[in-house]
Amino acid sequence: MQNISVKRVIAGALIVLLAMLIILGSMGVMAEREGAQLLAEINEISAQQASAANRAETNLMEVRVRLERMSQHYRNGNESYAERALGEALVSLEKSDQRIAELTRLELPIDSERRPLIDAIVDSYHLIVTDTLRSDLANERYETLDEYRDPINQKFSGFSTAISNFNDYALSRGNQVHSEAQRDSVIFGITVGVLILTAIVLYIVVQIMINRLVISPLQRAVSICENIAKGDLTSHIDALGRNEIGRLYSAMEDMQERLEEIIGTLNQR
Repeated sequence: MQNISVKRVIAGALIVLLAMLIILGSMGVMAEREGAQLLAEINEISAQQASAANRAETNLMEVRVRLERMSQHYRNGNESYAERALGEALVSLEKSDQRIAELTRLELPIDSERRPLIDAIVDSYHLIVTDTLRSDLANERYETLDEYRDPINQKFSGFSTAISNFNDYALSRGNQVHSEAQRDSVIFGITVGVLILTAIVLYIVVQIMINRLVISPLQRAVSICENIAKGDLTSHIDALGRNEIGRLYSAMEDMQERLEEIIGTLNQR
């Protein structure tokens, strides 16, 4: 240990501490990026797509109800009420189309788990809202529209099931993201704990090495220099290796020997 350079010990300790800080910083940046990606995914699923799908279901249900009312008013000869119900059905259908457009607006990877669920919603939607239905609504064909009531009711369950499946996926994915966040938090906490423990151990080791390599030898050197200042040239100076402290002791030893020679020469005169 006496040949170990004090400068290298301190530099090595600083490098290790710097490396630990870099590791902590990198982990923090990675955790932040991953967290932002997960939050963005949850926002897409829950706040955007699931919300759009559920509102589309609500709007399409309004279309069903208003077509039902239109049929009843038309069969009862209340054409004005039937016309109003038809207009409300068109408004609800327009809103439903907007929700479906919002649902499919986001570009998803081909292997995305959401893609087949969204495709199922869109396909079941188009089974209900056909081009023929749109044409009959636009042209106010009341008798023809009256015939859509039962087919729409039958096909609506498939649409609701597709949306329910997507909601189940959104809930499952949210729970999975929560679990991943908790796991990453635990890993990050353990890593930080290990690095802090390592820093403490490193501090203790460096402190011990500095005490042995620097503090104790310097205290001994001060004592020797005080003796020399008092005229005592009999202090025993041990060689302490080839590091900075060792060179200091060698210089002190040479100085003491030189002083002894000078004093000896003066006494001979």
